Amino acid sequence: MRSDNPDARRFHAGEENAHVAKNGKCRLHLKNDGNLLLEGRKTKKGNWMTYWESGGGHSTDGYYVAALTKQGNLLVFNENDGHKQVVFSTNTGTFDPSISHELSILTPRDTYENIKTVPCRLQILNSPNEESSDRCSERWTNIKDNEFHPFPTWGTFDPSLTTYDVLQKGEMFVKGQFNAGCAGDNIPKCGNLDCPYLTLYLDPTCNLVMFDGPTLAERGNTIWSADIQGSNPDDCYLLADIGGVKLFEGKYNKKREDAGEKLGTEIYKLYDPTEPENFYHVRLCNSGPQV
Repeated sequence: MRSDNPDARRFHAGEENAHVAKNGKCRLHLKNDGNLLLEGRKTKKGNWMTYWESGGGHSTDGYYVAALTKQGNLLVFNENDGHKQVVFSTNTGTFDPSISHELSILTPRDTYENIKTVPCRLQILNSPNEESSDRCSERWTNIKDNEFHPFPTWGTFDPSLTTYDVLQKGEMFVKGQFNAGCAGDNIPKCGNLDCPYLTLYLDPTCNLVMFDGPTLAERGNTIWSADIQGSNPDDCYLLADIGGVKLFEGKYNKKREDAGEKLGTEIYKLYDPTEPENFYHVRLCNSGPQV
C-alpha cells in the first residue's frame, strides 16, 4: 500500500486477501467489526492465525475501511451514513507533502536481523524510494522486535528532533532468545527453563500485560499484568525513560512528544529500585518491565 497511489492505499472489510506478504504466509484482514488483523500461517495452505489485532468490538452495522493516508497515517474508519468515525490510528501523519509512505508486511526474509523473533510485522516507511537516509526510514511498526530504548535517538521523520520508543494501544514489544538482564528470582521462567520469547503487550483496553510467546496466536501463560481497572481510556501510550515505564491516557502525538511536550495524563508507572539501573533498553522481568 502506497500513500501516493489512490488505487492502492485502501481496502474494505471482508476483503480477506487485500494485502498479502510476498511469501504468502502473512496477510492483513479487516473484519466486519472494524478489527484489523495481521494473520499468518505456517504453510501456504494452512489455517490463518491471528498474530496481531488493532482491537475490535465495534458495531457490525458499519462500513469499515482501512486506508494509508497521504500523510502516512494508517487508519481504520467507519464510513456509515457519510460520516467517518476513526476506530484505529497509528498517529503517524506528517504534513510534509514531499514525503510519501508505504505500508508493508515485513517477514524475516526481508530483514537483515540475525534474530528473527516474529514471523511477520507491519511497517510504514517514509519515502521508500528516496535515497535520503532520513526519508528512507521506519516510521511505524506494530511489533517492536528485540529492542525498546528508554533514551532518545534521532527522530525518524525530522532529524532535528529526538524520539523515544513508544508503545501505542494494541502494539507489542517482543524479546527473543531471551536474556532478561533481571536480578535473581526476578528472571522470568517458562516452566523450569528461561522463556525463549516474551511479549509486552499494550492491549486494546489499555491494560499492560507480559506473556510467554511471540504472537497472539502463540500466546502462553501471562507472566505479569498491570491490572489497570476502572480507567478504560479511549486511547493510551507507553513511554520509558530513566524514571521508569510510564503509561499515559490520551492520544499519542509523536512530533509534540519528541519536542518535550507530555500531552497525556500519567495513569500508571512502574519502577523497581531493587533492579539494576542505567540499562539502555527495557528489560522484561517477573515484576514487570524495567529500565
